[in-house]
Amino acid sequence: MPPVSKVAMGKWPRAQEGKSEPKLRDLVGLVKEIVWSKNPAERRPGLLALIAVLLVADKVFVIGLPFVYGALIDNLGVGMEVALPLGLVLAYGLFRVADTVLDNVMDMLMDRVSLRAIRRVTTDVYGHILRLPLAYHLDNRKGGLAQSVERGTRALEELANVVLLSFIPIIIELLIAYVLLATRYDIWSALILAVTMVLYLTAVVLFDRVRSRLVGRVNESEDRVSDLIVEGLSYAETVKTFAAENRQATALDSAMEDYRARALKVSVYFMIRQVTIAVILSGSLITLLAFTVPKVSAGALTVGGFVALAALILRLFQPLRGLGIVNRRILDSLRHTERMMSLFKVPNTIHDKDGAGDLVPGDGSLAFEGVSFDYPSKGMVLRDLSFVAPGGKTTALVGPTGAGKSTIQKLLLRLYDPLKGAILIDGQDIRDVRLSSARDALGVVPQDCVLFHDTIEANIRYARPDVSMDEVREAAHMAAFGRFVEGLPQGYDTIVGDRGMKLSGGERQRLAIARAYLKNPRIFILDEATSSLDSVTEAEIVRNFAHAGEGRTQLIIAHRLSTVMHADQILVLDGGALVERGTHAELLAAGGLYADLWHRQTEQNA
Repeated sequence: MPPVSKVAMGKWPRAQEGKSEPKLRDLVGLVKEIVWSKNPAERRPGLLALIAVLLVADKVFVIGLPFVYGALIDNLGVGMEVALPLGLVLAYGLFRVADTVLDNVMDMLMDRVSLRAIRRVTTDVYGHILRLPLAYHLDNRKGGLAQSVERGTRALEELANVVLLSFIPIIIELLIAYVLLATRYDIWSALILAVTMVLYLTAVVLFDRVRSRLVGRVNESEDRVSDLIVEGLSYAETVKTFAAENRQATALDSAMEDYRARALKVSVYFMIRQVTIAVILSGSLITLLAFTVPKVSAGALTVGGFVALAALILRLFQPLRGLGIVNRRILDSLRHTERMMSLFKVPNTIHDKDGAGDLVPGDGSLAFEGVSFDYPSKGMVLRDLSFVAPGGKTTALVGPTGAGKSTIQKLLLRLYDPLKGAILIDGQDIRDVRLSSARDALGVVPQDCVLFHDTIEANIRYARPDVSMDEVREAAHMAAFGRFVEGLPQGYDTIVGDRGMKLSGGERQRLAIARAYLKNPRIFILDEATSSLDSVTEAEIVRNFAHAGEGRTQLIIAHRLSTVMHADQILVLDGGALVERGTHAELLAAGGLYADLWHRQTEQNA
């Protein structure tokens, strides 16, 4: 088997926000992702063409406004012939109305493009994160991850609007204006404005490059704040248990101070940037007007022509300023989407092979063949482990803490893949079949059952959303949970709270048992499934499960040996290796590790 990569060992690539510069190809790639879906059925070429036509028309009206205004001034002295001035007044009003109408129509049409793309990208990245191996989720805090996706989603919408409704329109407007300046007035006016644009854009690019790095560092601080808030709220019970409210608040205050300091740097830098740009634009305006005023005195230019030129220059300063704002917004948007889009680059090391088929149903047998596995933080957990759990029989896994029992369950679910060896269900290597079909064959009751913040019914039904209410009740009663639920004021509509914390540990376990039973799998995996239950409830569930699981494979992972006395075979693990195998009576008679564990537990319970 090939060596395991660093990614598989939990060293996941991550965007270093604030460390690298957004590239032009990043911008092109994101814009293409937004306006031109990979799915041909979602593409709207006609809509994009309509937006382009409206865009050019809008800029014709915008650039035409100064010239209509200048012509109006020149014709005010015509005498009693008022038709032309009134016509120009009407034209001026119509141009302004047309500009407003076209702007708003384009915004509305662009929303149709961008919102569809945002939905698609957000759903894709969320689905990709969910499919990533468990090791990735354990290595990354949820608060910062959620913040990155939320911030990236907002930035995608901003990026679509700023590129398509600001950047491209500004370029078109400047091109039209420069042509008019050169042909209607003189080449020198156009050259002065061109020099202004070069100086302006140079200043903008230099300032915003540094500012972009500062924004990236602000994002890192914001993620840290989000991590602390989510963790404190998620584990509120633990915080209260250790009277750590003040410590949590102090940690958040420290993170907020770091965020404040970094955000303030951005604010100061932005102020310096704006002052520099104002000096460049004001100097250009003074130069252009000083160059043009003598022409009016000499009669080479009419008053209306001068007014039109002044209005055009002031109008051009708006898109020039707009380019600076657009540049900043583009860099900020790229920075904000940086980590979200980098999530697509995190490889999913637990995936289906090309052409993998579904698991072919059999009698539910399980087999480990020479399996070895280690966690990066723990070292070797399983060492060349081999065993067979016959279909339709009950196999128990017991042993000291840290022997590798729960790891076996995680490997069966393909939350991890073994470093060496193979795991078979019904004689088929689970890496050779579709992941979903292998997991469908397994019904798991975990030791620590975390529930969704929803109703009891919804949490039980999560295993099979399409079942009837009668089947939900049957599963609850099988788990000795039905009478308790039906005695609640809201019954199955009772909200269990965040992670199910409104229920006790035993109630959460019984709900988990009901959910696993409702799934109707061929193989049950019970990982300390009754550890939080009293002996009477435990005995009832064991009886119920013996009846419900008749003819199905049961793999019981247990610390309390009294729960596995009935097993067809008991496998004893120690240090990740199989050290004993047999029935309860056989292992007691052998006088080995199992017998020692049994005697210790019976003495403690005496």
